[in-house]
Amino acid sequence: MRIRHFPILLLTLSGCASSAGDAAYFKAQPGQEVTVREGDSLITSKSTGTVVSIRPATHKFSDRPEFIVGIQNVSNRPVEFRLSSLVVTQIIDGKPQPLRVYGSADLITRQTFSNIGSALLAGLLAGVADANSDNGDTSRGDAIMARNRAEQESAVQEIRDLTLADRTIPAGDVYAGKLQIEAPKSNKAGARIYAITLQVGDDQHEILVYHGKPAS
Repeated sequence: MRIRHFPILLLTLSGCASSAGDAAYFKAQPGQEVTVREGDSLITSKSTGTVVSIRPATHKFSDRPEFIVGIQNVSNRPVEFRLSSLVVTQIIDGKPQPLRVYGSADLITRQTFSNIGSALLAGLLAGVADANSDNGDTSRGDAIMARNRAEQESAVQEIRDLTLADRTIPAGDVYAGKLQIEAPKSNKAGARIYAITLQVGDDQHEILVYHGKPAS
């Protein structure tokens, strides 16, 4: 895949956008370029053997920030990416503070708790449907429960498929996934600024992120 087509992959993974919370912007460093697509910032960081592109997964963040991360291997050999090597750091009162990076196991646990409430509601609706059916027919209630289970399984599978994870990226290939991190804190000036650092093979990419108004 050619580099000029690389940002398109990030756009296809973006999903629905939220209208609440703060927008995210990027500050380009040497070897990096920031562009704006459909109102969202996209940063591309080029190094010797890899190109990393990051954009917000939603227009604005209301809870945990979520990004689409794309990694292109432009070298002539496979490169390794490990989620454990991705570090997010925020400076608060002059001191570096790590922000948690959520892997698929963390997100599935969170989704499981959400599924409990959804299953209880589906059970209540199924009970009402059965009570209003003739001759003890439970087909409507069964259909409600089956649909709820399918939706839960689909949500968990989507997390497994789309969340950024360990990957060996062949030469010339591209890998992309979603990155969710702990919500950053505001400093005394009310700003939220942090760095996302990725190690891909021998290359290190540091992405500076600002929440709120565009950084000058």
